[in-house]
Amino acid sequence: PHVTELLLIDAESVDRTRELAAPLVDRIIAHPNSPNFDAIRNVAIGEAGWDWMWFVDADERVPEATGRLVNQLIRERGDEFEGICIPFRTQFCGQWMQHCGWWPGYTCPRVLKRDHFRFAAQLPARRATDQYPTRAVSEAHVSGMAIG
Repeated sequence: PHVTELLLIDAESVDRTRELAAPLVDRIIAHPNSPNFDAIRNVAIGEAGWDWMWFVDADERVPEATGRLVNQLIRERGDEFEGICIPFRTQFCGQWMQHCGWWPGYTCPRVLKRDHFRFAAQLPARRATDQYPTRAVSEAHVSGMAIG
C-alpha cells in the first residue's frame, strides 16, 4: 500500500521465499548469495521503475501511518532531500526494545532517491552514501524482529 512497485531480491534462499513472495511482489530478481547483503540491494537501483526506492528487509514491517507520512513528505518536499531516515523500532521476544540505546534505532537512510546513492560494495556496509541531504522522520518508525 505504500509503494507502487514491489521488488524482491532473492539471494539464493533455500526456504520457500520465492514461492511465498511471488503472489505479493511485482517481480523477483535472482542474485547470487553474498555475505554483504547490503551491496546486493544495489541490484534494485537499476531494476526499479521509480525515482524513490524504499529498502525493507524480510523481517521488517512498515506501519500504515509511516507509509502515509513518507509518501506525503516525498510529494510535498521531495525536491529538498535525497534520502529519508526512519527510526527502527526493534522487537525482541514480542517486546519493543525502547531502552538501552535501541530506540530510536536509525541505521541508514532507507528511502532513497535514484542516482544519489549506492550501498557500499565492501564490508562493513551498513550505509548508503551520506553525502546528500537527508531528512529524519521521527514521527514514524519501521519495526523489525531481533532473533531471540
